[in-house]
Amino acid sequence: MGWSIQVGKACFDGDSTVSSLTEIDVFTVGEYYAVEITVSDITQGKLIIDSLAGKPEITANGTYTFYAKAIQTSLQLRPALVGLNMFIGCIENVQAYEIPLYQIIDSVGNIAFQQVDLTGITQFGDHIQYIIDWTELAAGSYKIKFTDSPIDYESNCFCLTTDTCKNLVLSWENESNAYGFYYPELSFRPMLRLIGRLWKPSYPKDKNTFLDSKGTAYIISSKTRKKETLSIEGIPQYLHDALSVGVEHDHFYVEYGNSIGEFVNEEDDYVPNWSKQNTSSLATIELEVFKKSQNLKNSRCAGTLE
Repeated sequence: MGWSIQVGKACFDGDSTVSSLTEIDVFTVGEYYAVEITVSDITQGKLIIDSLAGKPEITANGTYTFYAKAIQTSLQLRPALVGLNMFIGCIENVQAYEIPLYQIIDSVGNIAFQQVDLTGITQFGDHIQYIIDWTELAAGSYKIKFTDSPIDYESNCFCLTTDTCKNLVLSWENESNAYGFYYPELSFRPMLRLIGRLWKPSYPKDKNTFLDSKGTAYIISSKTRKKETLSIEGIPQYLHDALSVGVEHDHFYVEYGNSIGEFVNEEDDYVPNWSKQNTSSLATIELEVFKKSQNLKNSRCAGTLE
């Protein structure tokens, strides 16, 4: 019988006279792809993905992702022998994604770096992560460019610098998926390096006092926390788009100097300060924030000072 198609699943019964399971016109030969596949109920044999360079083989149950160049246009899954035993098992959730390689180009359009393989790439669902090593590039102005035929994509221009004395590193993460990101599966935190500072501390308090019959005042309980102003120098709208979302995450981090702390944004709104003439493309922002973990309190009622 060979292949049998069920709801969301295809199973093979070990019939050695039956050919591969094929879907035509999936790949462009020579382009890089990620192929995801879940294999279950294997009792013998192996499954070979003939479409990719290296022809990956699967011999055990599990969910797999393979990264390689396409060597044919069709997605072809071929049952094969292990010893004398032909593959018996099922496949499901088969998906293929093209992975465009990136270029880093300088301010006049010269290619400063060309990605040539899939090193530093991970992929899940509709999302692809790239890890980029900047250490070999000189300070200067750059863009990142992708070509996903027939469309070319370019990032905004950004400045690579080694002068970090006025920089803050802002990053965030979430305990569940939010804002279009699959956070539990990310291997990095979204991050911005911006010119700014933490300053103008204030110390709001929640305090109860008592005045006895002799006119002596006592502090019954007092809680305080340190609040600071996060000031960011002028940045364009697309960075405000990112930061306005970043400060609303479960965990928001500010790295300044050699210190890093987790902060909570106290503002209800995020309102950049655009120039009065309304001609500037840059705007500053000031936010009131406080460290997430602060245990500064004194309680006479508890009989101890904390």
